Amino acid sequence: MTTSIPTTSPMTEVQVRAATDPAFRAALLSDPHATLREAGIEVPDSVAVRIEESTAEEFVLTLPPAIDVSADVELDEDQLAGTSGGLSPFLAGFAVVGYLGYKFGGPNSAFPTATKY
Repeated sequence: MTTSIPTTSPMTEVQVRAATDPAFRAALLSDPHATLREAGIEVPDSVAVRIEESTAEEFVLTLPPAIDVSADVELDEDQLAGTSGGLSPFLAGFAVVGYLGYKFGGPNSAFPTATKY
């Protein structure tokens, strides 16, 4: 029997590493463009990177840019080739909430209590 190991996106890896590696977190806060580049995520210099830290007392939910759903957009072959299923940064946020619920959840917690496995 072969067990497949799920892969994670580079952004999810950055989030997990920032949560567990204080030196990496400090570098990410200090120089996000360079730190993300070193982690394999290219962010153009023309794009500002703002990092918000969640705490046990506050969960920061980042919303993606609004999408015009009324536009009928058709993807070309290259765009279709770049699509895939899996865990997006948006869904990774739910994983973080689940972890926070696991770690800090309780009857008076802002985080939903996750089932401990």
